[in-house]
Amino acid sequence: MKFLALFLPALVTHWGLVPFRASGFPTPEAGNTCITGSYLAFDVADNFAFDIDETVQLSFRLKANGNKTFYFGYDRNAQTESYQEVAIPSAKDQWNTINLSLKRARFSNRAQANTDFMMIPYGAELSTFTLDKAHKITVCDLKIERTYETPQYKKISDFDLKIVDSSGQIPVRMGLYDSTGRMPLPSDDAVSFQHYHRTVTQHYLKKSWGGVEPWPAENRHFFIVMAVIEPNYLKDDTAL
Repeated sequence: MKFLALFLPALVTHWGLVPFRASGFPTPEAGNTCITGSYLAFDVADNFAFDIDETVQLSFRLKANGNKTFYFGYDRNAQTESYQEVAIPSAKDQWNTINLSLKRARFSNRAQANTDFMMIPYGAELSTFTLDKAHKITVCDLKIERTYETPQYKKISDFDLKIVDSSGQIPVRMGLYDSTGRMPLPSDDAVSFQHYHRTVTQHYLKKSWGGVEPWPAENRHFFIVMAVIEPNYLKDDTAL
């Protein structure tokens, strides 16, 4: 697993989380099994879990540093804003053991710097508008356990889609979803576009902010195409 403690020069949002401009530089502790920061992002090794669809168990030790809660978000199938506020059993105690059950985890590197899940202490979240001395948490001994319940998808067909108007071929923003709301990862035919400092082929429309244009599906992930669509797999119940 790769760990990133991010410094945010501007607001960055993933899975509905909106961190403040927070310093998140890592502080190694206890033989490098711990990390301290205000915006902690984790990338699960692709050879262990990539583009899955199953429940994943996550456990770790956490030092609250005065925080009573923290926010947790992860790359989840069929749900674009998959964050939750997690209560810390005792903010006064030095350490707490946290166990999380991640339903329909996907882990397809869709967040900041190609990460899969993240944690933000409440003191570093935008609604507080301040960074006090307790705006960081310490996470130690993080363990991930898969259930290996991901269905074995197979590619059954391809299809071509060309969108044109009077000026010729044009790009469109679109999504493909099966009956469970899962969208296949787009192939290299998808148009790449800039999101802050990185280039992506898939992103999502935030529902939690006002003024966002309507989207006809609950899964608000999308990609942009010009011509041929060739997803990694296409189930027989996939709909445009």
